[in-house]
Amino acid sequence: MTDEGKYFVTRSKDNMKYEVLEVYTISEDEKHKGIIKDQRIKVQYKEDKKC
Repeated sequence: MTDEGKYFVTRSKDNMKYEVLEVYTISEDEKHKGIIKDQRIKVQYKEDKKC
């Protein structure tokens, strides 16, 4: 995604509500750089109680 200029990194709180839409494979090189997960998610907002 960074090749397209799109990315977002977050550290969530334990109570963050979200839905995982897609899981991406992490290469060994990325693991050595400290990447734990690569996922596309939908974050739940207060108005959106569906997640």
